[in-house]
Amino acid sequence: MVDLPKCGSTVLQLLAAVVALLCGLRWFEHSPNAQNALWQMLAMGVFGDGARPPPALEGFPDLCGNANPLRTLSWMAPADFNASTERNPRAVASLARPAPDAPVFVVGCGHSGTTELITLLDRHPLVHAYLDGPGMEFAIQPNSFISPWGWLPVGSMRDDVRFAKLAAKRHASHWAVKSPSNICRIGYIIKSLPSARFVMMVRDGRDTMISLRERFPHADVSGPLVLGRWVNDNSAGLAYENDPRLLIVKLEDLSGRPREVLPTILRHVGAPLDWAATRVELERSHKHFLGASPARTPKEPSGRSEARSGPTEPREEAWVETPGGGLGRGFELEVSRASFSPRARAQAAARAAAGAAGAAQPSS
Repeated sequence: MVDLPKCGSTVLQLLAAVVALLCGLRWFEHSPNAQNALWQMLAMGVFGDGARPPPALEGFPDLCGNANPLRTLSWMAPADFNASTERNPRAVASLARPAPDAPVFVVGCGHSGTTELITLLDRHPLVHAYLDGPGMEFAIQPNSFISPWGWLPVGSMRDDVRFAKLAAKRHASHWAVKSPSNICRIGYIIKSLPSARFVMMVRDGRDTMISLRERFPHADVSGPLVLGRWVNDNSAGLAYENDPRLLIVKLEDLSGRPREVLPTILRHVGAPLDWAATRVELERSHKHFLGASPARTPKEPSGRSEARSGPTEPREEAWVETPGGGLGRGFELEVSRASFSPRARAQAAARAAAGAAGAAQPSS
């Protein structure tokens, strides 16, 4: 005869175990530290060689960035990062020409001008930059886009979908994020979003070292948080230097020649350079918005600065054309006023003066 009380107790225990398992997986899904810790244990062979994750890109630096973990894990730079591109005709086409809705990632060693550039890109009417994270940053996590846990019922956070919805609310076709640590995760991003575009900021190593030294005053100057970071992070980015989706930009060029450099950046990410082309793109992508009422139809740029608190209207007001119809003056003025370190500016000026003095001396 069936012992009903005992059977009921067993069922309740099983239900409790299932609930606990689901809660644990849910917690794991939202805990990048736990995911990174498990990935490290798998890579060390704690659970046997058969459970080891796929290898990382050959020659990739062992240390990268300053986000946890400093040690490179193979999910960040998978050796097969181009596999999803090769299987996707649209992604292959985007190698030669950026997709009209290409996600944009501003990467680089810390203190190399990534904040200045993402602020500029956010002024473009068709680019929505996510600036709400700490330090206006968004650091990619193991399951931000696709989940690397194919053998676990752990889903993706689908941050790309979230950013695309935020961009749509601001009537932008591109969304952009920045975080220096993402330079360590370019391979994962390409594998997840093969039509993505990257702008890698590079700053003079001497200025970067001084700036990082101010941020980490007790760190070893040659260690992984200061000079070593500049070496490691730039080495990580240069691992993809032959990929057409990556554009390398020197901060000194951006601040010194914005009229020349900014159009190159906009062409690379697929954002129009002038208002006429921008309006065409708006009409193509947002006919439902433009046709709502004449009062809501985009106006010609007026030169006024846009308040970030108004995301419901197109942001053409912040984008001022030059008389020739080219890149907006708003971008150029913003670059010239960029909040570069006064000490770094003084040091750069001193080096330039020393170089000029040296060149003027007659040779012996």
